[in-house]
Amino acid sequence: MASIASTRLPVGYLLPRTDWTIKFRKTWEPERWVDNVHRADGAQKHGYRGGLSEGSHMTSKLAEPLVNFFGEHWYKGGRLKVKVLPAYEGESLFSSIQVTGRIEEEGRVRYDMSASLVKTTGEVALVGEASCAVPYTGQPLPAASLRPSKEGVRTREQPLYGHGKLGPQHIVPHTWEGIVANEVMGPVDFTVRPESHVKSLDALNIFHSWFWDASPWGGPMLLPCETWCMARVLSRWKYGPMNRQLWTFTDWTFLGPTFVGEPLYGWLRVTDKYWKREKPYVLVEAWVENARGEVVFRSFDELLLLLSLPRDVKLR
Repeated sequence: MASIASTRLPVGYLLPRTDWTIKFRKTWEPERWVDNVHRADGAQKHGYRGGLSEGSHMTSKLAEPLVNFFGEHWYKGGRLKVKVLPAYEGESLFSSIQVTGRIEEEGRVRYDMSASLVKTTGEVALVGEASCAVPYTGQPLPAASLRPSKEGVRTREQPLYGHGKLGPQHIVPHTWEGIVANEVMGPVDFTVRPESHVKSLDALNIFHSWFWDASPWGGPMLLPCETWCMARVLSRWKYGPMNRQLWTFTDWTFLGPTFVGEPLYGWLRVTDKYWKREKPYVLVEAWVENARGEVVFRSFDELLLLLSLPRDVKLR
């Protein structure tokens, strides 16, 4: 679908909302669920009342109404920046996105928005902000260009793992003490298969034709959580399986479309590590390149490293 956004949106305008009840993928390899904070047994060990929704899934769901509304413009620099709070399997949520600012730029209008994913109980699951530019009629919206530096500390083995699954026996987690600031990891090449893509669409209850059938750029597109490369880079660098991390903050920028079956390359840089409220955190920059070397997605993420805490320590 083309953009339904115009250059005439007033401050206070509410974007059409989407609704979602949290559920997990239909199937998931049993080893992925061992001590996983996204299952009730794993989450309850840390004081949560049930299985936690993945932060990347919730952020993808909040991005859905932005894609629906801004269309192709969203993939030329659309940005979504949110804090992640606990939300549980079976809870129902809805998006709430409102225009808070309207900035005139050359040939276009940029909109600032508040953005949140709200439970039907009134509690907030995601809270933050978004922005996207809309060109005036007849004015092209240039694609955003980004070239993150690949310079930094390389402390581990040659990072060209290639395709293929890493089982638990191949993952040797590194604790907070072993993390090196300014360490660069990558490239890790990955391709999302159609069968995996359909499972994610089902879990997120997304039916937009761009993700199922075809998009303005060609074949069906990947969801944001599929393009987001941090999980793949972290796991393949033996940085700790994702079920031993909690995602607390993210800042996503959409720079181009990505597709089912397309070879992609993930990079990650550790920008900082620190203790906060007696808990270990790491801050990372991650980005994805396509086969042409174009950066199509970038994120900044904060992670709470459960693997560096005493097992079963209570967080709630």
